[in-house]
Amino acid sequence: MLVFSALDHDDMLTSSIGITANFLPGEGRITAPSHPVATGIPPIFPVADAAYNWNLMGEILPVGSITVATMVRRIPPSVGSLGEVEEMIAGTKQAIKSASTATELDFSDNGPGFWFVDHVLPGGATGLWGLVVKGKLNVAAAGRYSFALVMDDGARLRIDANRNGLGPEDNVIVEDAQGAYRVRYGDVTFPQAGLYDFEVLAFNSGGAGVLEMFVSLQGGGNDTSGIYSGTWELLGQTSGPVGLSGALDVEVYVPSGPDQEVIVPLLVLLNGPNDNPPGSVFGGGPFTGYEGTGFFAGAGLNKWLPEEIGSLGGYRAVRLRPVNVAGKENVKVTLSLAATFLDFETSDFLDIIAYPHGVGGPEVRLARYSAPSAAVKYFADIDHGNVPRLGLEFQDVTYDVPAGATTLVLEIRAFTTWWNEIVGIDHIRITAGARTPPTLAITRDGTDIVLTFTGRLQSAPAVTGPWTDVPGNPSSPLRIPRANQTAVHFFRTVN
Repeated sequence: MLVFSALDHDDMLTSSIGITANFLPGEGRITAPSHPVATGIPPIFPVADAAYNWNLMGEILPVGSITVATMVRRIPPSVGSLGEVEEMIAGTKQAIKSASTATELDFSDNGPGFWFVDHVLPGGATGLWGLVVKGKLNVAAAGRYSFALVMDDGARLRIDANRNGLGPEDNVIVEDAQGAYRVRYGDVTFPQAGLYDFEVLAFNSGGAGVLEMFVSLQGGGNDTSGIYSGTWELLGQTSGPVGLSGALDVEVYVPSGPDQEVIVPLLVLLNGPNDNPPGSVFGGGPFTGYEGTGFFAGAGLNKWLPEEIGSLGGYRAVRLRPVNVAGKENVKVTLSLAATFLDFETSDFLDIIAYPHGVGGPEVRLARYSAPSAAVKYFADIDHGNVPRLGLEFQDVTYDVPAGATTLVLEIRAFTTWWNEIVGIDHIRITAGARTPPTLAITRDGTDIVLTFTGRLQSAPAVTGPWTDVPGNPSSPLRIPRANQTAVHFFRTVN
């Protein structure tokens, strides 16, 4: 079977989704000279004598795949993510910087928007750019308010509601993806009236671009109505309780420097199921590393519900019983997550939601897992810099519950579209106070193996379990005599 369609590599289970790019490739190289396919081909060879539209393979290839040949792709300076904007700001990615000020947050690079101020970007930047807008919000009354960003391509809004400096915990809206112009919404609770710092990062990876920021006149948050609904005002032209204080500081970064040379696969071979060794299944396989004997997982989690999203249906949700955490300090939520990594879209998500004061009170999104971009198809925590990234092995993630929580309710929401977009959740824990991670040390004493540990020690016959508690405690290390060392043991510690 030959596969040449970049956008279909994921559905054909041959690689993660690829991209289409037009370029004149550099030299080709044979990387598996002993393979029969490479017979008679020189180690270095010309690939093409003109630029072509290439359907490239994805970055993730199946385990056991054989790359027989590679080629050089030269990539002109570009920007395609919020991370690259941050690199240009830090000076680790070469760029040309321009700066100016503005009184409204409405910038247009030949792109459509909802408002008509349409400031030109500093330096007249067009096509490829990263944009940073900083300013102060003047909040007339404490409360929860809604914000909206209109963007093409991606953008992020941070508001320093706790006044301890801007950081990932202040993310309100994150859309780290290339795509046509669109609206994204987010809420912020301001504990008191006054001035609050905010920052908007945006990028355009080519063609027309736009960035606009709006504030809702509707009190209490949860406004996701259309921008023309009558409840939204452009930041800088607001009459409600949240407005702009002073001017906006605006910086634009245009990527520059020499072309980047990247080695990309030209010919990749996958063994079939009856070959020796047999080819591996790509993008699927069993989840591992879960707690106990099972977990909750599912695919196509937008189907057949009354809460419709377009014509597809609504998300699925698991809501836990209330937990009394009143008076507790440093309350945290820890849970284990896993996901396939082949075919998620930026519209898919797995949200961790907290109701700090019960279901009747406001909700707080602790994290959102989604595809970082249209071309990057695995799930990652896009609210916290795309870290961690999920895979087929369950991994623990931990998030802070807002201080002052009383009756804590946790809810997990998931929206996935197709059969191969599977997410799993397991082992949800709520902790309070100081939490010291467990430790495990393995040493040899004569012919004995000695395990010294804190927390609970568990063992299993295989890394996938089942895991059972081992008698003992930190003051009584576990000894494995030589006679018992012929069997394979897997150990771990848990709180």
